[in-house]
Amino acid sequence: MNIVIYKDHKLHSLQEAYDLNLLNVNDLKNIAYYQNKDIVYPIRIPVNKNVILDEKKIWNGSINDHFADDSIVIIIDGNFTDWWFYAKDFEHANIELTVVDCLTVTNMETIDRDLFRQMYSITLKYPSKQNIIDAIKKLEKLPFIKYAGANYYYYPAGNNN
Repeated sequence: MNIVIYKDHKLHSLQEAYDLNLLNVNDLKNIAYYQNKDIVYPIRIPVNKNVILDEKKIWNGSINDHFADDSIVIIIDGNFTDWWFYAKDFEHANIELTVVDCLTVTNMETIDRDLFRQMYSITLKYPSKQNIIDAIKKLEKLPFIKYAGANYYYYPAGNNN
C-alpha cells in the first residue's frame, strides 16, 4: 500500500512530504505504527535534515581473522540515534538475518547526543565467514551505518583458545 500526502492540490510521497516539512519524524513513526505495528518505517530519516553524516569506518579484516561466523557488530550513525532498528530495516540490503539485538540500551533523555552511538549485533540466517564478509560490504553502503564489522573473539592475555 502506497501512502501519499495531499496538500495544495498535489499528491506527495512520504519522503517528499517530509522534505517539504509537511510531516516530521514523529508523523512518520505514527504512520508506520498504524500501517504495520511490528515494523518501523523502512526509510530511515535523520533527526535533523541538514545533517552531515558521521565519517564511515570501514572494516578491514579478512576471512582468516578469528571472528564469529554468525554475527556482525554495527554502530549506527549519530543522526539516527532516535530510531530503533529491526530485522525489516535490513531487508532492502538483501541481508538474511534472524536477530537484531541492541547492545546500548540507555535513557535517551540523559545521553550526550554528540557522542552517543547505538550499537547492535546482527545474527545471520546462514552462518559462514564469507556470508559475514558479504553482509558487512552491504551494510557499509547503508546511510544509517557508521561501522559494520565482524564480531571478533577476544581472550584474556596468554589464552587464545
